[in-house]
Amino acid sequence: MRKLPTPRPASRPQSQATGTGSAVRSTARTTPVKPANTVHIAVLAFDGCMASSVTGPMELCAVANTLLDLTTPGSGARFTTQVITTDGRSVTCGQGVTLSSSRLKRTPDVVIIPGIWQASARGSFREIGTTLATEAHLLRKLHEQDVLIAAICS
Repeated sequence: MRKLPTPRPASRPQSQATGTGSAVRSTARTTPVKPANTVHIAVLAFDGCMASSVTGPMELCAVANTLLDLTTPGSGARFTTQVITTDGRSVTCGQGVTLSSSRLKRTPDVVIIPGIWQASARGSFREIGTTLATEAHLLRKLHEQDVLIAAICS
């Protein structure tokens, strides 16, 4: 299985106080920041999935990117996210929320499978293997390419 790029610790300015008595001088040194590898994450949406299982990971990645930019300005985004479906069409989540999506643009580092809303139009859990056959085929193909596969909730 392919490993995710290893995060590099952010370089922070180092402050030191020098001087004698009440005269204190502060100097700051900064170490150049090496660009970090970007982790490309795809969330595989489908009709009947839980919207929060799709948008939650995307928002967490956006927060992580923002915090990284605040602590290490100019370091660039560490995470990119994309909502994908097998056919590129929008999906209707379990509570009626519609999400836009696209086909997979590139091989991701991680694919996240969202939770399934039990009372969705997808029917019972026994039927899921049949109704999500195309998604299962895509996941098998990505697994063969050493893509990390994660799941949220059910």
